Amino acid sequence: MATLLFRVNSGTPFSVDEIPANQINELPEGIDTMCTFAMKNAQGELDFFLLTYNGSSKIVEIYQPQKDNKYIVQVTTGELASAPTIIHAFSIAQQPWLLTYNPTSKYAVFYSVESDFTILERYQAKIGEGYSTVHPFAYRFGIFFVAYNIKSGAVDRYQLMVPSHGYLHAQSTWTDQWAHGWTRFAFFQMGGENYFIKTNIDYHKVNIDHFMDDPTEGSHPVCNIDVPDQMKGLQNVAAFTNGIGDPYFATYRANGEMTFNKFHGNGLGWTILHKLTSSANAQLLQPIDQSTDNLVLLYSA
Repeated sequence: MATLLFRVNSGTPFSVDEIPANQINELPEGIDTMCTFAMKNAQGELDFFLLTYNGSSKIVEIYQPQKDNKYIVQVTTGELASAPTIIHAFSIAQQPWLLTYNPTSKYAVFYSVESDFTILERYQAKIGEGYSTVHPFAYRFGIFFVAYNIKSGAVDRYQLMVPSHGYLHAQSTWTDQWAHGWTRFAFFQMGGENYFIKTNIDYHKVNIDHFMDDPTEGSHPVCNIDVPDQMKGLQNVAAFTNGIGDPYFATYRANGEMTFNKFHGNGLGWTILHKLTSSANAQLLQPIDQSTDNLVLLYSA
């Protein structure tokens, strides 16, 4: 079991530094998935948090990335009854919410995260079984999420609405049939627009897609290339942006090889900025936003 943390300085020169182990609180074993969210504090400033979930115990734990010269400081613990394998955070009116999903269920389950970190189930959206990727994103005045099935290629886009009675409602706005085999989705924003990079393990392609502005339309590939060696056989791909909105992504291979990359402004590719070799056989790669440099967490159960 290992909890490794890297500080990413996206200035000039770009650098990635591993934070000493004695400054990091070790995460517990058995974590299956994690995400990050932001919440305003009493001074009106954004605080950033890491949420982890253990599917066996159904325990949720929330951590501050950095506090009092220590990293990964526990704030609270709770429980999720729906046993999701996918958890992502989004925000409505500056309040954090969780979108959760288990491919064996027909429902995406939504939770609000209250100011005291209580997690309350608010809504279940019936989207069907078998989706391998379910991810929320914000665009202009709307909150959306996309769901994709790696085996069938089925893909759907939903818009979240706040009804006059109740908390949320998910309305399907677009559905399509993509090629099967797309995986390792990493979502990011560039120029205020939504993009994602994905790899097809059946057809050996890498795409950078742009979501269309119209909610009744899906996405289109800006970049469509044969998979380069760098992107073959990866364990994880995770995207993040720095404080001025420049988009990056990190990759992890099971032998410990990592790369840190910057997307091109035209969306037609990326540049490898840094390579390193870290711990082998890690399960989770999680960028963590901060008010200054980005952090990237590597977790081995």
